[in-house]
Amino acid sequence: MAASDPYCLVCEQKDVVKPAVIWCNICDGLCDECSYVHKFIKGCLSPLHTTILVDNRKKLPTFITEIKQICEDHSEPFVLYCAIHDEPCCSQCSAQKHSTCSGFRSLEIMTKNAEESASLTDIENGIDRLSKNCDIVRSNRETALTKYQEEVNSLKSSLKSLRENMIKVFDQMEIDMIDKVEKIGKPYTEEIESIKSVMTNLSLRLRDMRNALTTMQSFGTSYQIFAGTRKLRTELDKEERILEALLIDGKVLRQKNISFKFEFASLPVVVKKTVDFETEETNCTLQLVRNKSIQSQLLRHKMYTIEDIKFNKVNSFDLSNPESERFVADCAFLREGGFAFTDWSDNKEVVICTEDGVVVRTFQQRDSPYGISRYSQHSIAITIPNLKESILIDLETAEEKGKIAFKKRCWGVTSDGTQRYIRAYECGIQCFDDNGKSLKSLPVEGFVTHVAYSNGKLYYTQHNPNLVKCCTIDGDAVWQLSTDGEPYGITVGKHGFVVVALNPSNKVIVISPNGISTKDITSSFDDFSSPYAVDYDLDRDKLLVAKDRSGFFEVYDFRLNKKATYKRSSMTLIFTNTN
Repeated sequence: MAASDPYCLVCEQKDVVKPAVIWCNICDGLCDECSYVHKFIKGCLSPLHTTILVDNRKKLPTFITEIKQICEDHSEPFVLYCAIHDEPCCSQCSAQKHSTCSGFRSLEIMTKNAEESASLTDIENGIDRLSKNCDIVRSNRETALTKYQEEVNSLKSSLKSLRENMIKVFDQMEIDMIDKVEKIGKPYTEEIESIKSVMTNLSLRLRDMRNALTTMQSFGTSYQIFAGTRKLRTELDKEERILEALLIDGKVLRQKNISFKFEFASLPVVVKKTVDFETEETNCTLQLVRNKSIQSQLLRHKMYTIEDIKFNKVNSFDLSNPESERFVADCAFLREGGFAFTDWSDNKEVVICTEDGVVVRTFQQRDSPYGISRYSQHSIAITIPNLKESILIDLETAEEKGKIAFKKRCWGVTSDGTQRYIRAYECGIQCFDDNGKSLKSLPVEGFVTHVAYSNGKLYYTQHNPNLVKCCTIDGDAVWQLSTDGEPYGITVGKHGFVVVALNPSNKVIVISPNGISTKDITSSFDDFSSPYAVDYDLDRDKLLVAKDRSGFFEVYDFRLNKKATYKRSSMTLIFTNTN
């Protein structure tokens, strides 16, 4: 028996050494006799005591077998999952370390159908997709290298023909020109070989991930599959970013062409000068498998960083109410110009203003409105938390329609023009069609007040802990970012930058599209007391900021720094579905 083979833990306690043939996730190694008894012990009938043949366990990847299912602090099996800390916990942890957390889920229920989870399929499809794209890029570079080498060979042939007519004049020139070509081509060919090597190594890592996925599906326990899926997702995302960074670099996939330029009619003149050659680089066409995580970035012609953007103030308005103090909870630009905001105070009104900040109309509500979003060309969507409802208001007829009733309070609302996404405490973020029919619910934990929609993603702000989160419209997490103040108003601007009002930190920050970088843009603004609501008008490239809750607004133009640099994509990308 190999030194690494496990022994029966029960027999070992009786000073008997017997090889283990069964492995229990809780009890560890068991021999034939002990594994038979194990089946009838009442405490071992729980799904937590899943068993596997030792020989099959050896086939699992190391990162799977190293996954702990017993709490190291309390020596108890994990039974719950904390959504806030994104980690499993035992019964004692839930009462101590996670005493202030909410939204616990049963591990038994969460891992029940792990073998059939959509995440496994998604990872498998992701491996397939990335493998295909890896092959496409490698093939493209091989073709580019072949074409370049053919053109170099053609150039050499042309030089030899010329040498036959002007032996004495062109002998030295041939040597010089070939040397020059090789010097220019050397870094180019080395770069291509380097890219091919990166793609080959990536293919090998993807193969290992596929093998790990297959063995995990075949022999892993439900929890191992659940935890392993998360690890594989992390690794797959890492590999996605490697390819993403490679493809976004505008210089990596350039095609270098070389041609010989010479006119025999001007030979007497040319002989007196050094004969040169010309090179040009043309765009490549790559047909990649659709990849939602990088597609939007690849299709952008200009790649701006968070440092490139700035805002210039173009207007400011004092829309406070001298008779009754306002509480501006949310604001929204209107499609035909102007803007609107909700007054979550005893005023109980939605206020409509022109582009110049002149109040032209107010819609009195039965209770204080909170969230607001432009819905169609002539309508807005609002929420009324205390009435537990959301309605659409026709701005031309003042008609209220599309009422949606909830069992608990509803807060932020956003729209893609045909559907409403509403933060409701009974169901997370819920999606509704024009008629108020519920289409789907996205699970959201914590205190969330403001939401925003952009390009197939939802963005929302959460308090305690203070987080800004991004997810797909199907609820899959994309990124999250901690903030140094309570985030409230949120909107998405040009190039995917996210603008968030932090209250009471008295800041307005911009977050990069990938959720990694932030920039405090408050220095571009006048004094802020407690910004609460923001909205961005993509049609006009303007940012609306409620400087405080009382009704002081400012409008800013979006600008790029004059010295801003950008990268141009050096390829034409054709995306195809994997279906």
